[in-house]
Amino acid sequence: MEFKQVIDDWKSREIKFKYNEILEMGFKSWEDYRFSFSENKPGILVRNQIIQLLDPGKKFDCLDYDFNFLMKSTFAPFEKWNMNRSRTLSSTTLSSAYLMVYQNNLWSSSYDFAINKMARKEDLTLVGVYSRNLDRIMIVDGCETLIAYLRMLAIGIQPVNCKIFLQIVDDSLENLFFNIYHS
Repeated sequence: MEFKQVIDDWKSREIKFKYNEILEMGFKSWEDYRFSFSENKPGILVRNQIIQLLDPGKKFDCLDYDFNFLMKSTFAPFEKWNMNRSRTLSSTTLSSAYLMVYQNNLWSSSYDFAINKMARKEDLTLVGVYSRNLDRIMIVDGCETLIAYLRMLAIGIQPVNCKIFLQIVDDSLENLFFNIYHS
């Protein structure tokens, strides 16, 4: 799938429930929120790094997200998943994020949206980047969706189909991926 198609799909899924929140944070648009390079907004340090991993000239593969992918996945180090509230990048494992949400009652509108989609038997969609050298996936969009997915598995319900738009990290960006993943 073309880069623009994946970004347009991401926007159409997210804007439905996040538009007011985006405006309240001081962003002018969804694009400004997701791809802004201004320095005075929360999470920009992380966002700027992740954007470097996405290549507008490279296509995404659309794959079924299964248990093998689940075991290789981490969350991109966005502000919400920054466990230590540090200004350095660090990725978060799915189990750590799930426990943080569960223990601190951090369920969000994104989580509710994903649960409702599963209840209506609608497909779930994620966006990520894959490092061949590390054999790891960094989830760029769909972190709350995966929390909902894990919640369904935890209570014994097999979630509906889950697709992931995946871009393989260019070799020249392996160090950035490694630094984000291991910080």
